[in-house]
Amino acid sequence: MRGIGNSPSVRHVKQLISTHKPVIVILIEPMLSDSRRVSIGLKLSFHCSISNAASGGKIWIFHHTSLSVDSPSSSNQFLSFRVREPNLSLPLLVTCVYAKCSYMRRRELWADLVNQSATLPGPWIVCGDFNAVTAHSERIGGNSLADPSSSEFIEAINQVNLTDAGFFGSAFTWCNNCSGSNRKWARLDRVLCSPSWVYTFPSCVQHLTRICSDHSPLLLSAPPTSPTSPKSFHFQRMWIQHDGFQTMVSNAWKSNTFITPMIHLLIKMRNTKEALTRWNKESFGNIFSQIKLSSGWLLEGDRNSKFFHASTTDQVRRAQIKHIVLQDGSITFDQAQMRDVAAAFFKTLYSAEVMTHSDDSTNIIPSLVSQADNDFLLAPVSIEEVNLVVLALPADGAPGLDGFSGSFFASCWNIVALDLHRAVNYLFQGGTLPRAFSATLLCLIPKCVAPKSFSDFRPISLRNYVYKIFF
Repeated sequence: MRGIGNSPSVRHVKQLISTHKPVIVILIEPMLSDSRRVSIGLKLSFHCSISNAASGGKIWIFHHTSLSVDSPSSSNQFLSFRVREPNLSLPLLVTCVYAKCSYMRRRELWADLVNQSATLPGPWIVCGDFNAVTAHSERIGGNSLADPSSSEFIEAINQVNLTDAGFFGSAFTWCNNCSGSNRKWARLDRVLCSPSWVYTFPSCVQHLTRICSDHSPLLLSAPPTSPTSPKSFHFQRMWIQHDGFQTMVSNAWKSNTFITPMIHLLIKMRNTKEALTRWNKESFGNIFSQIKLSSGWLLEGDRNSKFFHASTTDQVRRAQIKHIVLQDGSITFDQAQMRDVAAAFFKTLYSAEVMTHSDDSTNIIPSLVSQADNDFLLAPVSIEEVNLVVLALPADGAPGLDGFSGSFFASCWNIVALDLHRAVNYLFQGGTLPRAFSATLLCLIPKCVAPKSFSDFRPISLRNYVYKIFF
């Protein structure tokens, strides 16, 4: 935020702090002498602060006493500091930017950011007023995107391997407050994150309402990611080409159980999944590293490495659901609450309505199936029919929760055929289907650029392959 030299500004900042309860507050261009920083901090209920006083004092940082802030470095365009917190293994590097209006002077800032990126021990975030845009859509009025300030800004972002954290709220963060055709809007303020920051914190940036400044306050919410769940299993088609694959699957598939054919199939598939996971590590090791070596990635050096990290970081950022607007209009960033809201929404969406009908209605439906046709339909399914279904389904379609694809059943048909055939007939004769087979993985595809609720996502059901064989 900008400006803290009058009572309305102080009241507005205090209201923002009371509402959002931040642990760090950044003021850019406070329009006060640095000697007033401590007293302003006390008014805002912050007892710790730092600034770039040696370089003009136009960036003030206030933080809670629970945080350890050290190793500050600064210029007249940035202030960097490390944040240490007991629950974090590595310190966080935070760089606050107040870029000059002249693109010639901003080149000094871009060079400083490149130097900082060379030695980073942990996650890094760069935020503030960059006085530049990255796309024509980020500006209304003023010069076109072709001016060198935009291209140099984009080049600097790519060079230091940072990713825009995105935002929700107004598309612009600055207005010149002129009237009529002289009014200009631009997104000059933003948050940029390093790959390690994106993987550690699912950050969400909100553009708050602009009141006492020509710039909008930015609210960054960055809760640490929850503990990762065990890595899911995915059958790899390349395994089929290995000389020891068939023998390994045959040995893992052997299991003598005296229960239903359906449970028998489930146990064998679980045993095979565990065996394949161990065998993959022993036989193939780290596949991704081997691909990089064999395809000449290391010969290309840092260029490909930066491109890969930038692309994967952007994919991770886009895949994160960082916030959801609740029914009462409030916004939640809490992962546990979002899980509960998602479960309730899709449970309601997929719950079938109870249909009532009269038993006498069947009398008006004509009988069109002959007894011979009915006997044919009720006859046990042959093993050849099951094989035809396996071959007809896509071999490499998106797998369900169990991770098995059609290529596994097709390539190991001589091993799995008998158990799969028994399970199919058991189900068609009235047997129960285990929940492990009917469980479905929902993949949420955004319907719009900035989804706000789960109704803004299109759910794609990824069924287990065995379920597709059964039905």
